[in-house]
Amino acid sequence: AAKLSDISPFFSSALFAHFNDVAEWITSNLAPSSASRSVVISRVHRSTVARGPGDEATTSVRITNCRDATIYCLFPAAAVLVSQCERCTIVVGAAKFAQSIRCTDVKLTLACGAKSICNCHSCTFYLGANERPYLIGDNRHVALAPINA
Repeated sequence: AAKLSDISPFFSSALFAHFNDVAEWITSNLAPSSASRSVVISRVHRSTVARGPGDEATTSVRITNCRDATIYCLFPAAAVLVSQCERCTIVVGAAKFAQSIRCTDVKLTLACGAKSICNCHSCTFYLGANERPYLIGDNRHVALAPINA
């Protein structure tokens, strides 16, 4: 069996590794196998994107670097990552786990099993969650609301 230090640059030395860098590495390198389907929505600016029930076999959704956009992902997914989005409205059907990293002025509506919020500012999360959300890092002016509120 391979050691963790053999496959990850963060565990090969005693150097400090920032949580966001480790989280992004885990998401990109330890994603589900190639047989599973992933939806990536990236760099959407001032427009609307909708993904519907035709994407039912999806295991992960990654929404990154979007600005002034409205995004609808109306299908269930195992994992959802929303990263570095600004002034967006995002609606996700359902997820087992969802993570928001470095978002600003985002409104996210989501039903999920677990939710983590990391370094987000001026965001509103409308959650239907089985667990309390994990607030990690520097979160400012973050509002948590029940879904459909």
